[in-house]
Amino acid sequence: MSNGQQWFIGGSGAVTSKSLLFIINSGFSDSNVTVEVFTPNGPIEERNFLISQNSTKKISVDTLAPGEEEIAIAVNTKSGRVSSFLFDERKRGLKSLGADFVSAIAAPSKQVRLVSIPGLVRSLNSNNNSISHSLRLFVPGKIDANIEVTINSDDGNFVPEGLSEVKASSQKVLSIPLSNTPSNQPFSLFIDSDQPVLASILSNFTFGRSNEITWTAASDPIKSWSANLTGSRPILTFTGDKIDVLIKANGINGRKVEKKITGKDFISWQSPVGLNRLQIFANNEGISGGVILLPLTGNIGISTIPMNNGANLEIAYEPISDVSVITRR
Repeated sequence: MSNGQQWFIGGSGAVTSKSLLFIINSGFSDSNVTVEVFTPNGPIEERNFLISQNSTKKISVDTLAPGEEEIAIAVNTKSGRVSSFLFDERKRGLKSLGADFVSAIAAPSKQVRLVSIPGLVRSLNSNNNSISHSLRLFVPGKIDANIEVTINSDDGNFVPEGLSEVKASSQKVLSIPLSNTPSNQPFSLFIDSDQPVLASILSNFTFGRSNEITWTAASDPIKSWSANLTGSRPILTFTGDKIDVLIKANGINGRKVEKKITGKDFISWQSPVGLNRLQIFANNEGISGGVILLPLTGNIGISTIPMNNGANLEIAYEPISDVSVITRR
């Protein structure tokens, strides 16, 4: 449970956007929610929504921030039991430009670890395909942030040119194209800041004449994590000073998969078979992980998942009167 706030550092209200914000009230009373939207020019006036009991409110993002390409969204729960989801879909006419869910972030941090940034691996690495990445940053506080960015991959660590000292203005969305990043392998990106920040990575893929996008959100340190991947063959990525991870899974071939991974800074590993039940156990402190799901056939369906435990059910409480209020004393 968080403090009644969910952040989405992603999405768009531009002309190609078909993005949708879903606000789900799973309780038995109405919920009051405010939605704040921030752009490169600062905040837009917040909107208030009443979500009926046991219902879902679907909001087109282009109605919240019309014409804005780069945005950050805060969903604030004033009362009730609420969870939120952001689906970012891009289209130009009838042509799809890609779609992906934007993972929610519960709180800003001075250290942000974006662990599972995808690359064009194996059969996807061809002259007909390309990939580009951009970093979206947001400082929710009132003080500007000074930021350093480091990229970690199997080839080592480096600070991209121009990203050793980045100044991010408070409450204004900043988008930075990432050049000279690895294109044929996954990698991670570390942000160290003097102020709490929120961040995500937008990856744009071109597969011949097809397009796809995916969002990578921050990963928290883990001790254990589990998921059902329904037969997918994932790439697992881990970061930490001393990576020591045990992977246990059930393969779609009926066999159990067990793999111990050790190293430093950054490690990636792809399962040899499709997996159903997946369990991760971190044996040291400060290890973060992520999952990259690439299409087994075709060129669509790319996604990343941070290894963060549980969904954030946002709960805020209004004063509740019980029977003692009307009982004579």
